[in-house]
Amino acid sequence: MPEAVHELSEAVRQHRAGRLDDAERLYRAILRREPAHADALHLLGVTFHQRGLSAEAVGYIRRAIECNPRTADFFVNLAAACRAAGDAAAAIAAAREAVRLKPDHHAAHYNLGSALRDQGKLNEAIAAFRRSLSLCPTNADGWFHLAGVFRDVDSPADAADCYQKAIDLRPGFAAAHFNLGNVYTALHQLDLAEAAYRRAIELEPNRTETWYNLGACLRAQERSTEAIACYREAHRLDPEDAATLNNLGGVLQDLNELAGAAECYRAALQRDGNLLTACDNLGRTLDKLGCTEEAREHFCTARRLDPDRPLRDLQAAAVCPPVFDDAGQIDRFRNDLLASLEREIERRPPAVVSGGSLADLATYAPLPPYNLQFHGRDDRRLKEAFAALYMPSIPEQPLPPPAPRPRVGFVVTRGHEGPFLRFLGGVLERLDRSRFDLAVVCSPSGRDRNRRELAAELSYLVLPPRLDLAAEAVRAARFDVLYHWEVGSDAFNYFLPMFRLAPVQCVSVGLPVTTGIGRINYFLTSRAVEPPAAEAHYTENLIFGETLLTWQRRVVPPAIRPSRDTFGLAERDHVYLFPHKLTKLHPDFDTVLAEILARDSAARIVLAADKHGTIAERMRERWKRRIPDEAGRIVFVPRLGFANFLALMHLADVVLDPLHYGGGLTSYDAFSLGKAVVTVPGPFHRGRYTAAFYTAMGVEDCVATTLQDYVEIAVGIACDAQRRQALEATIREASHVLFENDAAVREHQQVFERLIEESRCTTR
Repeated sequence: MPEAVHELSEAVRQHRAGRLDDAERLYRAILRREPAHADALHLLGVTFHQRGLSAEAVGYIRRAIECNPRTADFFVNLAAACRAAGDAAAAIAAAREAVRLKPDHHAAHYNLGSALRDQGKLNEAIAAFRRSLSLCPTNADGWFHLAGVFRDVDSPADAADCYQKAIDLRPGFAAAHFNLGNVYTALHQLDLAEAAYRRAIELEPNRTETWYNLGACLRAQERSTEAIACYREAHRLDPEDAATLNNLGGVLQDLNELAGAAECYRAALQRDGNLLTACDNLGRTLDKLGCTEEAREHFCTARRLDPDRPLRDLQAAAVCPPVFDDAGQIDRFRNDLLASLEREIERRPPAVVSGGSLADLATYAPLPPYNLQFHGRDDRRLKEAFAALYMPSIPEQPLPPPAPRPRVGFVVTRGHEGPFLRFLGGVLERLDRSRFDLAVVCSPSGRDRNRRELAAELSYLVLPPRLDLAAEAVRAARFDVLYHWEVGSDAFNYFLPMFRLAPVQCVSVGLPVTTGIGRINYFLTSRAVEPPAAEAHYTENLIFGETLLTWQRRVVPPAIRPSRDTFGLAERDHVYLFPHKLTKLHPDFDTVLAEILARDSAARIVLAADKHGTIAERMRERWKRRIPDEAGRIVFVPRLGFANFLALMHLADVVLDPLHYGGGLTSYDAFSLGKAVVTVPGPFHRGRYTAAFYTAMGVEDCVATTLQDYVEIAVGIACDAQRRQALEATIREASHVLFENDAAVREHQQVFERLIEESRCTTR
């Protein structure tokens, strides 16, 4: 017996030192002499558990219990071994027996909590962990695992508190810092999340998941350059991880680096062909690049991967080509899309969001194609059909009581700040805020830009990066009136107004077509641009302004202006400038371009290529087919910064307004420089701005009534320098009425006061 005691003591010493092979040898020597030696059986089982051989561990510990069924430690370690072996029920039974034998054994309660969590008995697990920690409050692992259960029951604040206690007890606890970062991310406390991830990286710099999550945290703060660096480090640590490449593509897409984003998504799919998010993301990116057929292929793949999610069929149908060969193709696309929408409406249940997750809407749901507005057709029916799909998924919630002081909010989502500031900035700076407060609802980068460029003190509400949380934040802000700058240019600005986040919601000319959304009350428009019976084009009620609803300054051309040869043009050329998005080049316009080029042998039609060149290439292909004799004199210049854009406009002989969707801010730029813009008013609001500007100026020379008239005017101005110079002088003199128009500010003031009164009456 003394020999066995000595040998057991030596075995335990080797065991504690981590020399498991030596400890096992000594335990086995004892058992050869005394096969029923309970302590040797128990501790030999523990060595197997520590090696990950759980089944062997369970067998030895059960033999020890047969020899000595009254020792709580045996049951504590049996519970741990059973849990590792995947037998949660046996682990719970063993832990409960340990508690019965020794009620104040903290490890018994700890193991019971772990096993209960495995079985999904979360409230019981919390109670067990709490009991364990009351007995041993310095157990950092106990606080760590209690935090995990709180995350399981969706109690992130409690989880954060427990992770912090674990860190206080063990400052180098890298996993606790990492998980604390995850909890702060869920709470949208991104500065605290970032600090936790960075500390976890200091402790474990080679953990891929931490770099990945830090990248996501920085992306949510719109710190794209830093996020890219984090994802690249995660990719270096694990080059085969598809999710990292997918998220790296997402940041590049945020920066409108679409080609780089597509490359990342392709690489992600090479590593994991079933990664649904990468398939969706690549489809959307290819759609933006104008790669229509390839985008549709990826959406069809997404449908195969995720066949049960509603609206997968609609994703491919909603991919709108940026370039159509002819008007018949446009009509066929629109008819097919409407038929797809009507089929979805007919076969879908009242709510289309799977699992009730409203955040899903912003991640995969197809939007009304942005390019619908360029087709020269009435968009109301299509817009209403899209809204009819989604509105049942977004039940109206009660609004909080109004704030003591009336509030008007302007919603402008990321990437759309430039036009917002140009069109509304002058109005916002001049509104009399003695009767109401103004706030801009925007992204973090949007807040920074608005603060830099607006000469007015405004308040800001920064939108969380998740749709449902953003809706909650806006609702809680208690606006009387929400003015949505654009509705439909991205998922956030399309879906947010469907939540009805204020008693009165309005939209205006940021995207100058109806939204189709019944929860938007009003469309602010100008009587000067609307055709007769305009109300039929809108689901919103119209509020007509007598002004053009904007306060504009003249743009200042660059002091040093490049010559024509900078843009590859000759002095003898007659330059017809088309200074617009290429997607505004409706097929109907090809006949106009062809006739101009046929009538004027010195003509050069000049356009700026899109950033990635894909749409410009498709336009070249179309013109080679449709107007092959003249296509060679249509010239693309590289995408221009604003200063060079103005310089090119200054060099132009005549500016061409598109059909169907004419210039707005672009025409203000042209008239600032005294340039002649040829236009023909269309049947919808969006095609009538330039004509309205001319009416305000009292200048009608450039307003055509037919396409043939358009060609006559354009060629006449370009070919007759004396006529052109006289016309430009007239425009410079008359255009003052378009700029610094304080009446537009007063109109906005009156509209907002009226809508506030309506809002307050509604909520009484």
